[in-house]
Amino acid sequence: MNGQVFLIVSACIVGADARAADTTIDFDDLLPGYWSGGEYAGQGVTFSTAGSFLIADDSSFDSVPILVAGSVDGSRADAPITARFWRPGGEPGLTDAVRFNVIDFGGVEEWSARIYGVGGELLETVVGTGGAFGDPHLVEFTRPSPDIHAVTFLPSVEYEGIDTLVFGAVVPAPATLGLWAGAIVLGGKRRPRRAR
Repeated sequence: MNGQVFLIVSACIVGADARAADTTIDFDDLLPGYWSGGEYAGQGVTFSTAGSFLIADDSSFDSVPILVAGSVDGSRADAPITARFWRPGGEPGLTDAVRFNVIDFGGVEEWSARIYGVGGELLETVVGTGGAFGDPHLVEFTRPSPDIHAVTFLPSVEYEGIDTLVFGAVVPAPATLGLWAGAIVLGGKRRPRRAR
């Protein structure tokens, strides 16, 4: 019986590491205007901001929606945008690869992108500056194993947004996987009932 439990747990762990197809969110299906950030939860990602709003804006870049966030006072589109990765049922998820385009509207101010683990620890930071009006700047993070739970884009004081977010398979966070595997092991160690 213990050998069977070991095989089940091993298969689950190996299965969790298997790479599925990447998920692409290009925001083209959003109608221009304000949105909640939860529209893509079914695909494993939600968006939030510390600012006053999230908006799909198609007015500035070739009529293709990009995601921008308004400042706290609502006067500029320069608030951070955070994408968090989730498993079905709302449990935290992790991925090993994230990339997206930063769309900058001609400025030279510095913006940054940061990735975080499930505990909120900073894993990596990328810094960039604007280019030609509307030219996309690819931001890419690739990790040796799935440990990215969130990515935050911090725009400059100029008008910048993100487009075409692509991320790898979202797997359970280790604590979640450990609890699940522990339940299987404990379930396999039940003592047999005595015959009466």
